Amino acid sequence: RFLGAFAPVTYRPRFSIGETLLSGLALFAEYLEKVFWPVRLSVYYTFRGPTSVLDPGGLAGVAALLCSLAAFLALWKRARLASFGVLWFLVMLLPVLNVRWMTGSAFGDRYLYLPSVGFCWILACEGERLWEWTSNGPAAWRRVVAGAMAALGALCALRIVTRNRDWRTDLTLYSSAVAVCPNALLVRNLLGLAYWDRGNLQAAEEQWQEALNRGPANAWTLDHLGLLRLRQGHRTLATRPDYAGANVHLAQVYLAAGMTREAEQHLRTAVSLSPDNSIAHNMLGNLCERTGRLADAERHFRLAMESSPNSESCTGLGDVYFRWGAVKQAEGFYERALAFEPTNSRAHFGLGLAYSTEGRYSEAIREYAAGLQTDPRNAEARGELAELKAFTHRAPH
Repeated sequence: RFLGAFAPVTYRPRFSIGETLLSGLALFAEYLEKVFWPVRLSVYYTFRGPTSVLDPGGLAGVAALLCSLAAFLALWKRARLASFGVLWFLVMLLPVLNVRWMTGSAFGDRYLYLPSVGFCWILACEGERLWEWTSNGPAAWRRVVAGAMAALGALCALRIVTRNRDWRTDLTLYSSAVAVCPNALLVRNLLGLAYWDRGNLQAAEEQWQEALNRGPANAWTLDHLGLLRLRQGHRTLATRPDYAGANVHLAQVYLAAGMTREAEQHLRTAVSLSPDNSIAHNMLGNLCERTGRLADAERHFRLAMESSPNSESCTGLGDVYFRWGAVKQAEGFYERALAFEPTNSRAHFGLGLAYSTEGRYSEAIREYAAGLQTDPRNAEARGELAELKAFTHRAPH
């Protein structure tokens, strides 16, 4: 309870009691493996708990627990002082086995610092017993044991030296972590930032794009890519000020950030450089329509249509005419948009709203349902559809 309050986090995954126990078993097996074989170390590990005790992680956890209990009983019978090390290891490891209050990093080799004292305690006790045993035998045995202990110590010291090299810079640290855990998306984001700080934008983009490819998009990665696109766009304009495409790309970044004024400036620059750029005209039309400048919106949508007839321009014109109260004309544009692109959910929803305004409820329901097939998460459309169905159910036949 205290540790959970001591280390608050903004996001904490929820686990049931059963999932917590299974995850604890799997984690215990991983910690036991790491303390015996400290290779492939990383500052961050990905961890997915088992769903059943019969999963590999669950079976490994049960086996690790049974082996630990067997070791404790064996040591208790012949060397009680050494058995204390088993208890120390288990008790000191218990807090980090509870994934219910751990952060996103459920497993970490750094959590073994204090529990490993128990492991070293056992090694020291058993090493002393082994040394005493060799004293009663041939001198060669003692030399063999001494040589083996020296070799083991040298290997451990070498492992410390090689691991310390990973901590020289943030770049080497995150690179080594990604090499061990390629799906560690958090570390990939940090590695991209390390490259960004060094001015290596291409390497930064590769890491952030790989993070998107390997897992669901998160706001942090998308924010980094947005900043990257912004810098790349400004660099492009610095070398090619007459390039309309760079202005359109910058406008997309600014729109995603909610900076509509900056977006509109770049879009107007784009259409001045390339008057037949239908993408820029459509974006300007949507921007003007959202801000209530309907005449400007209509003009840009029609310019986009003259350049290249498309579904988005027709949908935008439908929205403009619907807001002007010209419902029939709006329906015509929505229908034309669907002729270009039958899966245009925005046109389906607009047509549904137009039909609903005219009292054509069954047709409106059909259009809303068609639009939700391609945009099922649209809460506003789902609400409109629910109200229409409830209204038609209550209305007298």
